[in-house]
Amino acid sequence: MPKIESTITTDFNKKKLKRLIKDDWLTRKELAEEMFLTVDQVTRVISALRYEGTPITSRKFKVEGTMVSQYKLSTDEDVAVLMHKEGRSNNRDNLIMIAVLNRIIDMCVDKQPYETIQKHATHALQSCGIVKELDSK
Repeated sequence: MPKIESTITTDFNKKKLKRLIKDDWLTRKELAEEMFLTVDQVTRVISALRYEGTPITSRKFKVEGTMVSQYKLSTDEDVAVLMHKEGRSNNRDNLIMIAVLNRIIDMCVDKQPYETIQKHATHALQSCGIVKELDSK
């Protein structure tokens, strides 16, 4: 069955998103206004770009008690930090670990109990094939 191109994740929308986040940090709401899409549609375009290997950096912070995410196209220096020893930056283990670290940082910001954070970190490491348990201190 042939893959049907989504009307949201077209090349036009991908190029426009890349252009918008090239130099500036923007939220999904700001991107939605600029691209004339809904916030959910912008999320789909971001996911499609990441799936294709385009490095997009996100950062989260609290504004009046609400977590806000901003997105920016990664620079060469950002990508170099994530490079795998064989030169691939979209390595599955790297992507899992980045997602895990992002989640753990969010849990620390939300002041989750230490046991919860340790459980998630251990599970994530095991899912990457690392069986070693984290030391509980």
